Amino acid sequence: MKALLQCQKINIRAGDRELIQQLQWRIEPQQCWGILGPNGCGKTSLLHSLAGLREVEDGEIRIQQQSINSYSRRELAQLIGLLFQHSSYDFPTRVEELVMSGRFAHQKLLAGISAEDRQLVHIAMRNFKIAELADRAANTLSGGEMQRVAMAILHTQSPRIALLDEPENHLDPGIMFKLLQLVRNYFSIENRSCIMVLHDPSVAVRLCSHLLLLFGDGRYIKGRTMDIATPENLSELYAHPMHAVTIDDGLLFYPG
Repeated sequence: MKALLQCQKINIRAGDRELIQQLQWRIEPQQCWGILGPNGCGKTSLLHSLAGLREVEDGEIRIQQQSINSYSRRELAQLIGLLFQHSSYDFPTRVEELVMSGRFAHQKLLAGISAEDRQLVHIAMRNFKIAELADRAANTLSGGEMQRVAMAILHTQSPRIALLDEPENHLDPGIMFKLLQLVRNYFSIENRSCIMVLHDPSVAVRLCSHLLLLFGDGRYIKGRTMDIATPENLSELYAHPMHAVTIDDGLLFYPG
């Protein structure tokens, strides 16, 4: 199976710190990857590099067998979508218009908004529980509402690869897992994949088919979740004892 995205021996640094060294990574269709690691280990820097917003120090990122640098910004937006760690809308645009902005990369010049665009927006707003916010000004939203709007924008953008940086931010526990499942399910079928930076290993184990653990000193471990999510690996990752219990056929990790 051809990879949607490949990292070929990439290095990421912060100042004189080597955060990620010689990363060899292959993302295939229908995979959902979770990225875990301590604060400052390079998780966000890696996502920004995959989105074309940050140059890697060494190596190459390839999307659908081509260098990321060979794509125009418009082409890249059709292939890669990024949910930022913090979403903030400081202008009074209507929420429905904001969600429609996800379609811009797909619209032909001067063609305007199509019936398909409107349908995708309405589906996304319904799925992410923001239909009742359609006429609200974006700068009046709460943190949780803004996060759901950001997820709806990503959904309407419909890229091949979705990058989500701490998508659980501001979401209540009662709705958080349902929305993340929705994102995972949409971007883990056919010719799509998703990559999520997460803080909670228990959430990552339930959502993700594969895990990438970043230690912050250049080292990393990657592979299928069932092989990577062990108390030993997570204890080393967080420099603190981590224990696991089985609940409802799933693993729950907690610090010792």
